[in-house]
Amino acid sequence: MKTPLPSSCAVLLACLGLGAFASPASAQVFDGFPFKGALFTQGKMTLKAGLTDSYNSSLGPYTPATAGNNGDIGSNGDISFGSGALVKGDATAVGSISGSGGVTGTVTQGAPPFPTPPTPPCPTGGYTPAAYVPSGAGISYNASTGALTVQGGKNLTLTAPPTKYYFSSVDITGGSTITVNGGGRQVQIWIDNTLTLSGGGVLNTDAKAPLLGWWACGSNTSTWTISGGSNAYFSVYAPLHLLNLSAGAIYGAVVGASVTATNFDFHFDEALVEVILPGYGVVVAPHADTVSRLPGTNYTRSFTVQNVGNTTDSYDLLTSRLPGTALTSVSITGTGVIRARTPTAPASGTSPRMPRSSSRCTTAWGAAPWARATRSSSRRARWPPRPARTTGA
Repeated sequence: MKTPLPSSCAVLLACLGLGAFASPASAQVFDGFPFKGALFTQGKMTLKAGLTDSYNSSLGPYTPATAGNNGDIGSNGDISFGSGALVKGDATAVGSISGSGGVTGTVTQGAPPFPTPPTPPCPTGGYTPAAYVPSGAGISYNASTGALTVQGGKNLTLTAPPTKYYFSSVDITGGSTITVNGGGRQVQIWIDNTLTLSGGGVLNTDAKAPLLGWWACGSNTSTWTISGGSNAYFSVYAPLHLLNLSAGAIYGAVVGASVTATNFDFHFDEALVEVILPGYGVVVAPHADTVSRLPGTNYTRSFTVQNVGNTTDSYDLLTSRLPGTALTSVSITGTGVIRARTPTAPASGTSPRMPRSSSRCTTAWGAAPWARATRSSSRRARWPPRPARTTGA
């Protein structure tokens, strides 16, 4: 006995970041999503022992037994491996790769350049007020200079709100720790000079890297140092800084000017692919929609597209459908949004510099019998990025 065919159709729309599905050869503009693998450097990368692998904190905590093989690494320079380095993923470099016997995935040398990760401007309004930084033994903070020091094995707890802290330098030494209690909110810690995390390290009480990030701002090119610590659930974005990492592990992702890592593990949290570099981003509401109508009827759905950043950005209107459903028209009204492709292809557009501005994208579908679809897979872009996958429901 055959299963009866459904009497309605379903079409799902999703607006995702444009750059996530473009190849390095064709996409020379940063797409706003900084974390596409375990580790990326603008210059040379040197890994001495240690490993990379992956997991997804939105699905559960990291465990070695279930860790994935998406611990990809990429560089616009050279990659050099020392004895004992293990990469459970791909290694891609614009320059050369040496000692790659520990790479389980694809090794690519001479790759097309990746988009240069930009350094965002520093937060306005000055450094974090002293009232938000608890005082105590071993804790020193000067709100005028923005210099924060914790030493002598002491602990400093930063609590949200605020969700954005801004310091000139952070120096955690002598087995001291910083505890960040975000209460489920994303906390950003901005640094315009130096960062030193050694000994006890940083405790993120949410234990999810998308909820805690160390962000470099401004033009300083100082060296950042992270050593020791085993509860490093955070991301590091420092595209102008040299990073020295040793004897520890990070459950997140790292972007640096260059990286030297010794006995350091990178457990890439794939949930970070949804994190946007502050100051970038397009918000689409609703983000996705399912259309269900009887055969022979039409359905029109409108999306509001808003640029929430401070730069030009772009978006894709992605569809996945079985035969029998037709996209009949796409219209865009309002200022600042321009359609760049025909309705027969994924509708794409760009919005000029227009913080808090929005436009309306209307899509009309002609529904035919038994047509249905599901949204495309996540916007994750690998090194080199692979095409988006879609599945039929």
